[in-house]
Order: sequence, then C-alpha cells, then structure tokens
Amino acid sequence: MNKREDTIQKFSSFLSFQDKSHNKNLFWQNDLRLERRMRMLIESNLEAQPDTWARYFLKIAKGVEDTSKVYLSSAMAEKHLSAYLQEACFSAAQTLHKKFIFLRHSYSLEELFQMANTVANPSARLLKSFDFEYPYTNILSYAKTSIIRAVKNQIYQHDIEAKRSQFSDYALLKDLSNKELKECLILGGINQEQLNLYCLVFQCFDEIYQPTYGSSSSGFKKPNQKQLEEMFLFYNQRCNQLNLSTQISTLEDIQSILITCIQLAREYRTKRFFPLKYKEEENILDFRANPLDTAIEQEEKDRLYLLICKLFTKCSEVNQIMLKLRLGLNLTQTEIAMVLKNKYSQFQKQYQIARQLEKATKHLLSRFIQDWNEANPENLINTNNTELIKELLINCLQLHCKKKIFDIITQIKPQFFQDETLINANQNQSKVLSKRGFGESLELAFQYELESVMCLPNNSLSVIKNKLPKLIENFYSD
Repeated sequence: MNKREDTIQKFSSFLSFQDKSHNKNLFWQNDLRLERRMRMLIESNLEAQPDTWARYFLKIAKGVEDTSKVYLSSAMAEKHLSAYLQEACFSAAQTLHKKFIFLRHSYSLEELFQMANTVANPSARLLKSFDFEYPYTNILSYAKTSIIRAVKNQIYQHDIEAKRSQFSDYALLKDLSNKELKECLILGGINQEQLNLYCLVFQCFDEIYQPTYGSSSSGFKKPNQKQLEEMFLFYNQRCNQLNLSTQISTLEDIQSILITCIQLAREYRTKRFFPLKYKEEENILDFRANPLDTAIEQEEKDRLYLLICKLFTKCSEVNQIMLKLRLGLNLTQTEIAMVLKNKYSQFQKQYQIARQLEKATKHLLSRFIQDWNEANPENLINTNNTELIKELLINCLQLHCKKKIFDIITQIKPQFFQDETLINANQNQSKVLSKRGFGESLELAFQYELESVMCLPNNSLSVIKNKLPKLIENFYSD
C-alpha cells in the first residue's frame, strides 16, 4: 500500500481492509464529497502544506476559526481531519500490535486499527490539548502518540493479562504463581541448586510481604527494611526445618534474589506467547515511503544517535560506568552496587545506584533537548512531551553501551580462536584444550579487559561472572 502523496487524497480518502478468500489487503477508499470540497479549498491556496490544512480544519472543529467566507461546517472539518489521521491510526495500530502480540488473545491489526479510529473521532477531542503556538509540532505525530495512549488504556482496562504487563516490579512478583516462577527461573539459566534457593526466598517474600497500595495495583512499593528482616528470619527458620544449608547471609542477598526473579519473570511474561513465526498479517503491505523519505528518516536517526553518543562521552566517569553496567551488561542496581563497592564508597546500596542513574538520565535528557534545539531551530523539540524523547534516549544509550561492550569481545576473540585452532591441530591429546576450558579462559580475559576499560579494581566483575558466558554467547549469535 503506497503512502498518500496527494494533498487532496490525504483529506478525502479512508483506509479499508478488504477480505477476499481470507487474503487481506489494504486500499484507499475515496469520499467523493470530501474530494470535491478539498479541491475547491486548495484552489484558494495552492501553496498550503498538508499540516497547514490540518491545523486549519482543527481550528474550525474547535470553533476558533472564522468559517463565514468558506462556508465550511465544523462537521465537515472533522471529516477532513478524520481522513488525514488515517495514517496516524494505522501507524499506532502497528505499534500496539507489536506490543500486545504476546497475549493469548492477541489483537489483530485490523481490530487495533478500528480501535484507533474510534478514539481518533471526533478529532477535536483527541487533539484538544494540541498547542497551535508550536509551529513545528506535527499534528500526525501528536495524534499518533495520543491514539496509542488512549487505546492502551482501553486494553489495560478490559484485558487482565495485558494489565499484568503494566505491573510494577513487586506487583508482578505478587501476581506470579509458583509454577510460573520455576519456569521463568529455569528458562533464565538458574541451575537446580539455585532453583531451590530462589523458590524458598520467593515463598518467604509471598508470606511476609504485604504491599503498600498506591492508586492502583501497579503501584506496589518495594519491601521495607522490617519486611526484609522478617523474610531473612523466616528463610533461616525454613532452612532449619528442611535441614538445608543456609546460603544467604545478608538482607542484600534476599533483595538481590528478588530482583533477579522480577527480571526473569518480566522476560518470561513478555516472551511466553510470542509465536516463532507470525503469519496472520503477512499479506498486509505496510505503507511504503519513497526512497527520499527513507533516506531522510535514516539521516535523522543517525544525527540523533551521534548527538547522544557525544553527550555520553561528556558524562562523568561514574555515570559512564553505571550506564555501561546497566545498559551494556544488563546488571541489576544491586549488582552494580556490588561491582562498584571497592571504587566508590558513596554507591554501596541499591537505592544509591537508582538515584544516580535517574540523575544521569535526567541530565542527559536535558542536555540532549538543549543541544538539539540549538542545532535545529527549524525543528524544535516540544518540552511538554519528553517521555517519547526519554525512551529514544535510553534506546540510543543502550545501543551505544552494548556496542562498547561488544567491541571488547571483538578485540579479544581472534586471539582465542587462533589459539584454539592451533591446539586442536596438535595430535598430542594431552595438549588439547577442552571447550569448557577455552570458554572459561575467554570469559576471564573478557572480565579483565572490561575492568581495565572501565577503570575498575581487579576482580570487581567477579561478582557477576555468571552473566559473562551468556553475554559472549549472545555476541556470537548476533
């Protein structure tokens, strides 16, 4: 399906799903009355761009534009706007389709598109907070963000499973069953000995933790000090009753295990229903932008990425290290505290790491908006809508940090593969390096190189050495 290029068509055609022998196709269906009216309007102003017309129709729909000279009713302006927002509706539907595809009752693209159309009409209601004072705010982008938010709220309100994906960390853990916990731990690489330990800690948590409710079930607060102490005592009592050796010595150990359970549970819940090969919409063609549009979009992404990378290099050493550990190695805040304990005395606890990461992100976001607006006065960022910008920032930072980590593996990998080839070529079996020994050597070299690059004391990363094999494995599979 081609993207609409003609201004008249943009304000007079609607997207339809056609079903012939179960083969779905998309096509534009013209409204002749809207087309005639749009043709007359354009003749009065041939230079006006589509966004200019969209703003004009929105003003009429809101009753803030004089229509005496053009005889255009607010109802007609609404219909023109509705046609214009078709692509925003479809793009929002695609985004939501990817987000909710893992649900048992997965929403079809057509169903989500219809939901998007419903919330987009009347357009004046959807765009009631649109600020005409920002000349560079694009109505289509603004509408797409509003549509996604509105449809998500509808789904969360009526779909229990979708609502679960919205849970905060400890609300998710409270919602987890014993069966789900075991499955997510096993899939996360937890061995049998650790599995019993994690399940016991989870039972202590489930028994002791009584959440402090916020405005909704997604607002559970983390366990307080007293609750952690009670879990610790209960854990030791259970170990004595079951004649198990005690493997937990501090409250931080309890908290670290709970955080690991949360991470693995969230990954499990996200991936559980995701099909290996999704075919339902394979016959639906996406909007196809022309090559120039694609090139411009890619150039814009490259400019954003380069600016964020530049800002990252200006961060303080501790912020760079923390972001690499969090976004590059995917460590928990507790694990980051354990890694940094011998280097930074002020960052010994999980909450101290959380605070610093939040400060670093806010600082980067502020600098990014400032630098972007200075360099692009013709395309200013609206500071009233920073959530999307923050998401973009985190994604770019994660890409940058992972690249830095994988660059290290790239540097050390050739040496080890060369050594392995030479050893395997040797006929003396006593000198053949086992695959396990080779892997351990590579992991150790990786650990030392990481510590050197991050200016960390020797063996700082030994506390998370169990994560290094998986990281290297992921690199090989990419």
